[in-house]
Amino acid sequence: MRIVFWFIILGWGSSLYAQDSITVEPIDKWDNQLFFSNKAVWSKGNWRYSGEFQIRLYENTKRLNSYLMEGVATYMPNAKWEIVPDLRFTVQETRNELRPGIGAIYKQFFGSKFKNQLAHQMKYQADIEFGTELRSGFRYILFHNIAFNDQLIMTSAAGLFYRWSDAFNGVQFGRAMTGLGYSSDKQHLLSLSYFIGFENGKNDISYIGGPIVQLIIRFSDEYKYVPAKYISF
Repeated sequence: MRIVFWFIILGWGSSLYAQDSITVEPIDKWDNQLFFSNKAVWSKGNWRYSGEFQIRLYENTKRLNSYLMEGVATYMPNAKWEIVPDLRFTVQETRNELRPGIGAIYKQFFGSKFKNQLAHQMKYQADIEFGTELRSGFRYILFHNIAFNDQLIMTSAAGLFYRWSDAFNGVQFGRAMTGLGYSSDKQHLLSLSYFIGFENGKNDISYIGGPIVQLIIRFSDEYKYVPAKYISF
């Protein structure tokens, strides 16, 4: 299953290259990045709330690309579906951005005790840059989670983001990742992952990759249905 994820992302990247190769000469660029994330989670019944603070480094991890704060309220009407509105505020070097979003997650479980989980994340978002145009986009990401035991879980993912704006309409980026999460107790989970991806800058295509380090603190985990496990990347 994880091999399928990598082929999805690389296949789409190759497709973009082929479509633009007639008029655009892509640049051969790779940037090492690093994401740090601290996330707090509270669950009760059909609802799950989370707050996240994330820092992103780029240019071979030498410069601060952005930091963001995101709040999510998840409603789980049944065991298969989640309705996920969220709000993110991002600070970058040259601009600030407010990003409200609304999404849905469809979950599939395989094996005993939910050891294998597929989570299909579908999400529409509006990107509001103060003083500039209003942009929007849609993302689809497929997550595959394997719970080896109560302490160790493997997560893999691959997905694409489609952008609508005055300057650009099309697949703007794609990413894939895989990693492990370790729970020392019921309240704490440390996740270490590595991602790769491509970014379509309209006139060129660049490639990125790097580690994702995330600490999750669970203040309450009394959920009615098993929640989707996913990472914002």
